[in-house]
Amino acid sequence: MPTEKQTQHTLVIRLWREEGNGTPVWRGFVTEIQTGETKYFQSLTNLAELIARVVGAASMEGGGAPQNAGNDQPSNP
Repeated sequence: MPTEKQTQHTLVIRLWREEGNGTPVWRGFVTEIQTGETKYFQSLTNLAELIARVVGAASMEGGGAPQNAGNDQPSNP
């Protein structure tokens, strides 16, 4: 049976904000439902990197990780 490349991902993201030396720090975890794999992060930048890795791993032949990985703002159409 031929295997198809995964084009959809279901992620559960849990995040919370903690005070770290007077500045807020976002922490949490990402669980990929298809694999059951859970990764923890300690900043929103790390969250974006984790998502880019999950999506980028499936689309490396199609150009790699999304261009906006790590950006807070959506791109203009």
